[in-house]
Amino acid sequence: DVCVDAYKKLVLPYLILHGKSPPKPSFVNHSVNLSLTQICGIYCTLGSLADANDESGMLKFAEENHGLFSADKNLGLVKKAIKVTMSKHIQKLAETYVTLSIDKIAEKLSLGSVEEAEKILLDMINSRVLSASIDQRTGIATFYERDAESTITKTTLNSQLDRCIQNYKRVLAMKDDLLQDPRLIEVELVAKQSRNRQEKMRLET
Repeated sequence: DVCVDAYKKLVLPYLILHGKSPPKPSFVNHSVNLSLTQICGIYCTLGSLADANDESGMLKFAEENHGLFSADKNLGLVKKAIKVTMSKHIQKLAETYVTLSIDKIAEKLSLGSVEEAEKILLDMINSRVLSASIDQRTGIATFYERDAESTITKTTLNSQLDRCIQNYKRVLAMKDDLLQDPRLIEVELVAKQSRNRQEKMRLET
């Protein structure tokens, strides 16, 4: 049915965009909404798990219903929705904590292992979704504010630019010193005289 397929396609992109299940359309009859909920049960359940921030439950549920999602050709969207839900949960943690142990993050996301939580964190950091660093020795993640990170970056760039300007000024000063060096002047004079003699000989032949 077109309506059913459309609703399935609505739930997953909404999860990916907002990290939660979409509200039922107010302009649709209640009985129709109820029927859609029953027919698209696995999608509604996935949305409810996302609403509860139960990422572990989402993973388990997706695995249990792998065949159904795959038959609908929606398995890729399901995996993306779970990944985005985890990312949004971590971003909320980053807004609450300055530092947090990776095992605590794994616990809050109901993940099976610390390694899994660390992998998600690294993916978010590398894709610049999250501004953070991980101390491998202590297993602690430190979260940074975007504005603070921008300030640090600007300060670093300004410092590097100042060094470049100073180096350029030193090169110009060295150039002036070289141009006034008597030895260089003498070498240039000898070279000029040699070129003049060669040109004179060429004209005489």
